[in-house]
Amino acid sequence: MTMVAGCLFGDEAVIIADSRVTWGATDQRVYGDLAQKILPLGKDLAYAFAGDIAISNSILSEMRLRIKKSPKLINHLSLPTELSRVARFQYRKHMLRRGNKDISVQIVLTGLIAGKVFLWIFESPRFLPRLVRSGYIIFGSGATVEPRLNLAYAKSVKSSATLKNKANVLISELESELKKQGVESAGGLFQVILISAQGIAPLNYGFMELRPEKPGIAKEMTVSRGIWTQRDLSKTMEVPLLEPRQIITLSPVEERFHDFELPTPKEQKLRWYLNYLITCLSLDRSTDKIIFNDVLSQIGAPVLPIELPLIVALGFWGPLGKHILNISLDDNGKQTPICVQEINIPYPSELNEFAIPIRLFSAQPGPVFINCYIDDFLISRKSLYLARMDEIHSTTAEDARSQNEINKRILIAKHQECSDPELSEAGCFLEYFILCQQCVVQNGRYEFRGEARAIYWKKYPLLFKTQLAASLRLPRGKHGIRIDLVNAQSSKRLTIAQKEICSTYDCIMNRIHGDLVIKIPEPGVYFVSLYVDEQFISSEILPAETEKPKYSYSLPEDAIRAVSEGELIILVRRSRSQKEV
Repeated sequence: MTMVAGCLFGDEAVIIADSRVTWGATDQRVYGDLAQKILPLGKDLAYAFAGDIAISNSILSEMRLRIKKSPKLINHLSLPTELSRVARFQYRKHMLRRGNKDISVQIVLTGLIAGKVFLWIFESPRFLPRLVRSGYIIFGSGATVEPRLNLAYAKSVKSSATLKNKANVLISELESELKKQGVESAGGLFQVILISAQGIAPLNYGFMELRPEKPGIAKEMTVSRGIWTQRDLSKTMEVPLLEPRQIITLSPVEERFHDFELPTPKEQKLRWYLNYLITCLSLDRSTDKIIFNDVLSQIGAPVLPIELPLIVALGFWGPLGKHILNISLDDNGKQTPICVQEINIPYPSELNEFAIPIRLFSAQPGPVFINCYIDDFLISRKSLYLARMDEIHSTTAEDARSQNEINKRILIAKHQECSDPELSEAGCFLEYFILCQQCVVQNGRYEFRGEARAIYWKKYPLLFKTQLAASLRLPRGKHGIRIDLVNAQSSKRLTIAQKEICSTYDCIMNRIHGDLVIKIPEPGVYFVSLYVDEQFISSEILPAETEKPKYSYSLPEDAIRAVSEGELIILVRRSRSQKEV
């Protein structure tokens, strides 16, 4: 069993097939992810199949012989009729051998004839040729995902994206739906070809599951000299695909390379990775910087209860999709929802930023905590202290400043006396963890400039100089802090900084700021990960590219030229277009 899908986009087309072959009866099935199901039939001509491999092989072999004897057949309009006759004959022959069992076979013939893209389909037992003039087709046991394909196709038709990008969307949508449905008889990485007026082009593609706290998962499908190869980059393992004529000579062997299945409930709990959770009165974001103004941790008011307008500024990355953001106030154990809203995360590796206005209400002096959840995951917990402070009535500006400084010290001292009952179990709560070219934190103003979204360098290794800015709450006592560089594909790690710090207070932030030199050994996607007492806390993503980007964003011609000539290019985090490099 299998899945083969084809989509027409005007004068272009995409064909996608899985790589799984199934042996045995329903209750004793064996699966191998090693079958090539999209095969060359001639120049600019491809044959794809779903169903019985032996019959498909006989049809393919006979068609190749006929085309070899009569090469003109490739560009002749009689080709579909010829394939139909061959398919009926070979099908009947196999049926007689097997006692006329009901066997399913579907064939897709695609490519160029007289410079025009075409898509023909043939289905057993009659194999009547049917020309697909628009829309999409899908065959095999994986055809249960057709409703999702319908939606993805409709969206892609309206899109102005390139054919390659449309194919990438289809790959993602089909794999996601196969996982949801648990179609065990479809598996392995997809084979994908793009058909346009320029001919047939196989698509190399891959994916990484970004999990900095767990072993990496990275796989790719590549085509070289006509051979499709699946590679597991995290295990340095590869599985070349075999043509049907090779498959039918094999004994059944369980060899699963990639399953379309959801993780078990135990593994399914999602988590997100905090960049910052800061309470302030205002903030400014631009292409190369973010500034938080009037950052508040201690608040004095002339009267209580108090209702104070604040901004909860939140930045994080993590699993895509729709999730619930829940911000609540913990006031002496009483939980009060402040903000509950649905958020959509379109890209798992991109920073998601929210500036959420809230009204902080408290009736009594003391510590309060702002809890921020995404679904049921506590991304961080901010400690604030509120107290009643008399209004300052001074005759001179100097006296007012002096009294204001005294009040600040009083508030900080009172905050230092507080404890957080949740901190000992959590081990750490972050305020921010940021890599940037410049950071300034003073007088209630936080400024971070030049956060790297990706870096581009001609030849590795690279000594990348950056600044580390981290602010975290820790239980009282000594703690070991470690920063690791982790390869997202292989999970190989290199410790780039270590420090022991002593936390004196539960509710006051410990800041770790300083220069950092990261030795990046080769191009790839990396995590810069923070650990406290060997516990993983959070991570920044750092793609390292050459002038020919593989993992991140492409560059304009002048930037490509600069990298090739030995210049380091940093794509800053909030760039809206390639021109803002």
